[in-house]
Amino acid sequence: MAMKLRPSHPVGQALGPLAEQVHAVPAQGVAVPDIRITGVTLRGQDAEAGDLFAALPGSSSHGGRYVDEAVRRGAVAVLTDAAGLEHWGHAPASGRYPHPLAGDGLEGP
Repeated sequence: MAMKLRPSHPVGQALGPLAEQVHAVPAQGVAVPDIRITGVTLRGQDAEAGDLFAALPGSSSHGGRYVDEAVRRGAVAVLTDAAGLEHWGHAPASGRYPHPLAGDGLEGP
């Protein structure tokens, strides 16, 4: 059985300060929304309600390919690079639209 490394009652962090810390900007060119992020994950299949999904380049695939799954599982924001935006295409199949953030210099392994 896998160990779950999440607090049972997360306080969360506002998306704006998180975006500033990684020098990310909204991909849509609008202000960062006032939402709380209660978790961060690199794996779409591990996303939970309130998460920021970091859709970054990996050794064999780009996380941008897994945005739809992360959104279906509850991710409310996506941090990615230009290639991730291309993979994702800003149109999650679930119909939910998370807040995309783009960062310069985001690198994978």
